[in-house]
Amino acid sequence: MNFKNSIFVILITFAANLCFAVESGNLLQNGSFEMPVISEGTYIENPMMPGWTIDNAYSVLFKTGGVTPADGLNEFYIFNGDVRQSPVKIKAGWSYNLHFWAAVNEMQTAPAASYAVLEAVDISNEKYELARISFSDFVESAYQWYQANISFTCPVNSFYALCTLQVRFHSGGMVHLDNVVLNASSCEIIFDDFEKYEDVNSLRNVWKDRIVSVVSGSSVSIENDFENRYSGRQSLLFAYDNSDSAKGYYSQIEYDVLNSPFGGNWQSTGLTKLCLNFRGNRINDVNESVYLIVKDISNNCLEVRYPYSAANFSDEKWHNWIIDVGTFQNGGVDIANVSKLYIGFDDNDSANRGYSPGGKGIVYFDDIKLTNNCKSDRKFAGDFTSDGKVNFEDIVLLGSWWLSEY
Repeated sequence: MNFKNSIFVILITFAANLCFAVESGNLLQNGSFEMPVISEGTYIENPMMPGWTIDNAYSVLFKTGGVTPADGLNEFYIFNGDVRQSPVKIKAGWSYNLHFWAAVNEMQTAPAASYAVLEAVDISNEKYELARISFSDFVESAYQWYQANISFTCPVNSFYALCTLQVRFHSGGMVHLDNVVLNASSCEIIFDDFEKYEDVNSLRNVWKDRIVSVVSGSSVSIENDFENRYSGRQSLLFAYDNSDSAKGYYSQIEYDVLNSPFGGNWQSTGLTKLCLNFRGNRINDVNESVYLIVKDISNNCLEVRYPYSAANFSDEKWHNWIIDVGTFQNGGVDIANVSKLYIGFDDNDSANRGYSPGGKGIVYFDDIKLTNNCKSDRKFAGDFTSDGKVNFEDIVLLGSWWLSEY
């Protein structure tokens, strides 16, 4: 397998795990240590607990006799060792939050020597620390319960995606745990990453161009060349031709938001930005203007123009166009009942659209989404994880690609 194909396989896998904005319940089994069942006034030494693995530690599951359980039921005591659980695979674009209660029997060594950690475990059982908190950061006195939490957000295209997420508590003394909860939530709704389309007809059923919709110079197709994909294995190729009067001198495509898998209620998501990733072509006419229209079920609509240099649409690098959702709401669109989204190219005169000839070109679109997490207009050189930063995660991901050659 060559280097390009290695990246291709990796990115397919990552794209398949991008999900819409939801929050999970507790991903941990037996997070409150209620199993096994203990009779009132008793305890179990070195218990076998569903979901949890105990390593090199003396442990006790108390009904009574330890610190009064935080929830009034069982609590777990561990001395000098680890207790861990690996509940899920890490998903790109998801955030993971670990919340727990902890107490110690003494303040001399236990707080400083004990910690909670989120780890990524790869297929070779290599472990990578994602987030950690020392008990000394929040425990202030002995025999008192304290709450703490740590979190990790997995960037798009991260090496950690599809690693196993491990929750691990290390005890450096006499430590008590209770009510351990791991939640996961996505930070975006991806309307379309263009991975599901098998042919151009299935694409046109969703993204209507001049072939299936109103007269214009638009034509869409599926693009799978590596350079023309922002993530995954496919993107949308939007060819525009504004030179022909028979095509209306403008080019426009239409997306049915209301009947999409996520529906038209943008307000309920809590997501504040509409983000389109695009890549131009050097042959494109830089005099054409790009617009986006959002329409609600009452036919109220607002048109927004790309506010930066039109030359970006002839630049063969990936850019993103970020629009505040509030812009549409302030413009009279009911964002709780969005029906359509349109993307188009014209001569920058919407009042007289279709009255003067323009140019031709090709633009690629990918990962059109609602998000709170669009940060930069362009991916930096070396930003392989697409998180807007060049850091250790990019080195890890690049190394994994390189090793896949051998």
